[in-house]
Amino acid sequence: MKILIVDDEVPIRKYITQMITECGEEYEVTGSVSSAKKALEVMKNQVPDLVFADITMPKMNGLELLEQIKAEHPEVTVFMLTCHNDFEFARTAIKLQADNYILKDEISLPFMENLLRAVQEKRKKAAEESLHHLESDSYFIQLMEGEETLLFDSYDLEKHKIFLKDKAFMAISFSNSNQNLQKIISFRHSLLQNQEIFPYHEYEIILIANLSGASGNQLHEVVQEIVNGFRREVNGPVGASSIYYRVNMLRKAVMEACESYSMEYYGKLLKSGCQTVQEAVKNRKVEMQAFANRAHYLIQEKNYKKLFELVSDILAYAVEANVSIHLLKQTLYSVLSDYAVQSGSRQDFSMIKTSGNMEELQNYIFEAIEESDLQSGAYSQAVNDALWYMQGNFGRNLTLTEVAESVHLNQDYFSRRFKKETGKKFSEYLLQLRMEAAQKLILETDRSITDVARDVGFNNDSYFSVTYKKVYGENPNETRKNR
Repeated sequence: MKILIVDDEVPIRKYITQMITECGEEYEVTGSVSSAKKALEVMKNQVPDLVFADITMPKMNGLELLEQIKAEHPEVTVFMLTCHNDFEFARTAIKLQADNYILKDEISLPFMENLLRAVQEKRKKAAEESLHHLESDSYFIQLMEGEETLLFDSYDLEKHKIFLKDKAFMAISFSNSNQNLQKIISFRHSLLQNQEIFPYHEYEIILIANLSGASGNQLHEVVQEIVNGFRREVNGPVGASSIYYRVNMLRKAVMEACESYSMEYYGKLLKSGCQTVQEAVKNRKVEMQAFANRAHYLIQEKNYKKLFELVSDILAYAVEANVSIHLLKQTLYSVLSDYAVQSGSRQDFSMIKTSGNMEELQNYIFEAIEESDLQSGAYSQAVNDALWYMQGNFGRNLTLTEVAESVHLNQDYFSRRFKKETGKKFSEYLLQLRMEAAQKLILETDRSITDVARDVGFNNDSYFSVTYKKVYGENPNETRKNR
């Protein structure tokens, strides 16, 4: 076991080192430093299993060091050292997840032997649990991804340390992050029993649990209460399955939870336990693979303009078909990472993996594309198409949303791109089109001012005249009179 000692007093460091050395060869002091800053430098090269850290050090104190260690290396055991039996120090250390709080004058050889033995046993147990989880995770993925005809029951699950029973149970899906994982583990509800948590692909966490203590309508109400409780606690979407009563329905429950998660991610109406058709899931995989193949071909051909149009098509299809989020993110990350490598772009697309909803994902992708070195004019065709669309439709109630949809772009991104290329906001450009057309009609035809106003998209004559005068410095009748 590798141990790091951090204390600004040399005699204390030497004394603790001596105690550890006398405890046996299995304990190795890999560093003995005088400051928190030096400790962090040591940990960049070698992360210890155990850290002894003095609380009252100059500049960066031990509690600040503790907080940083736990943030970057939560698996490291940290013991806080002090000369003071101060309750406030102890309480703060515990709040920051210190593993123990030790008075320096208590340290003796028997004390150190017991201390290190306890740490060793704890780490051994954690390693065994980790191995157990790896086995359970592997079996869970096999159940979800294996043959549909694969038969299993509660006895088969129990052999792999999954204790789900043949009684009411459900599956819930969450965004996969360490923060979410901690919140899910600490969430408590009297109805949940035999809880198991599994990483599912790279982007989702699945919770399965039996439900007890309620039945009928009351059970459904409490389930909704549980799901809403998770929504308040975790980041990102939460998807829930229907309630099932036989463990051989586990695959269906998980698929429903993922489907529900996707619907919430896309901002669709959430349905608890929406019925997923296996064939539909397969079709989505086929379609997304076809998109990916086409994208990689365009990258090889260096046709980046068509590539980014295809990315918009992928996003649109994903929303329409309710493609699973892990499949969407995998496809986009694979395609755009390939583009970055082949084009020489320095753009990093890793944020695709952490987006919490569809709007966030779209905005990130479009902004990332815009920032790419090779993106000068990549969407010029889209803006040109938008200008043609506006030219043919400015005479009616034309909106930014409609024009953005006509060229298959996210509204916010289209608005920014439009202004960047034309130098005008969408509303300013639309007004310019209308005023130029109005002036032309007034100068070249004898149509009434009311008709001209209607032709260029104004329903109010007075407002049209006021706007016209602001632009040209004279009202429509004066323009006609002076022609």
